[in-house]
Amino acid sequence: MIKKRRKQIIIKKAILNFLLGYISPSNKLIIYLSQDLDKLISKTQKNIYRKYIKKHFGSNPLKKVA
Repeated sequence: MIKKRRKQIIIKKAILNFLLGYISPSNKLIIYLSQDLDKLISKTQKNIYRKYIKKHFGSNPLKKVA
């Protein structure tokens, strides 16, 4: 899942950078692409964080408190 999102992020980032060379940053298409890219990045970061928490803290509640 994370690898799939990383590929999507790379593709959308490349498209956005290319279009920014030709279209104004206030264009609706550019705004839509950048907002979509932000959502995708935040979802990926959430998944990475959840994976980290599960790996490092597991089911031991004492570690979560301390």
